[in-house]
Amino acid sequence: MAGAVEADATITMADARDGAEVAAALLVEGDHRRETVLTTGREALSSADCAALVGKAASKDVPCHHVPAQQVLDGLLATGLPDWPAEALPALQQMYDTGELNPDSDGVQPTARRGTQQGPRSRE
Repeated sequence: MAGAVEADATITMADARDGAEVAAALLVEGDHRRETVLTTGREALSSADCAALVGKAASKDVPCHHVPAQQVLDGLLATGLPDWPAEALPALQQMYDTGELNPDSDGVQPTARRGTQQGPRSRE
């Protein structure tokens, strides 16, 4: 696993199924007008944590490497990716790296999963 995020920088990534439940609940309940709904995961995970989880699922060692943002950009452009998405990915990774896009939250319990009385899914 490699990216422009330091191995110990954390982010509260939401499970895609939780995101789907958030969207469905907001659409069904219809009480979301002009509201920003923050969907986060159960816990903040680092890139190294994510690599370990992928390795566990794949039954193999998955290392985690920090790659300078310019190197990520150069690699993406070399594949023929258009400028705007190639520039967006390392910029987004750097925002996670600095914590700018890593809000503290107790997860999705108060928003979409209230009907199930469950918090965000665990990464395990």
